Amino acid sequence: GIGFYLFMMVGEKLKSGWAWSISAKLIPKIMKKADNRLRLIRSELLKNVKGKCLDVGCSTGHYIRYFKSSKQKVTSLTMLEPNKNMIQGLKENIAKSSCPFPVYIRTDYLEDIKEEGSFDSILFGNVLCEIPDYKAAIRKAHRLLKPGGRVYFSEHVL
Repeated sequence: GIGFYLFMMVGEKLKSGWAWSISAKLIPKIMKKADNRLRLIRSELLKNVKGKCLDVGCSTGHYIRYFKSSKQKVTSLTMLEPNKNMIQGLKENIAKSSCPFPVYIRTDYLEDIKEEGSFDSILFGNVLCEIPDYKAAIRKAHRLLKPGGRVYFSEHVL
């Protein structure tokens, strides 16, 4: 609801501290419940992710299963999560997933990625609500794509 949204906006302004610590505890629980309800839709949406992939604002890695089950070949997955309080849970979920492709963790922001034209598939999964300028983030994602690449949205704010 609006309370959680305001809480996240305050946390975004702080970029660390108590708000991000609390969100690292809440968001994985919320994402797990959402994933249980939306699994069939997400499976259909992401069945053709391929190549070098980027998961923007990946939290603790709830979308890893969809990259693994893609009908196309995923060659690598970069998990982008600037909230350092999420990283331990992300590492644990990556270890449990037994991915057949390399998985990399980055703790910077989307705007910090300089490898333009290098990704085949980019996912925004329930993260645009936390990005102050989501239009700029979408433009940046398009610059990061290889020719013919795709951006996937599993969002609640579009």
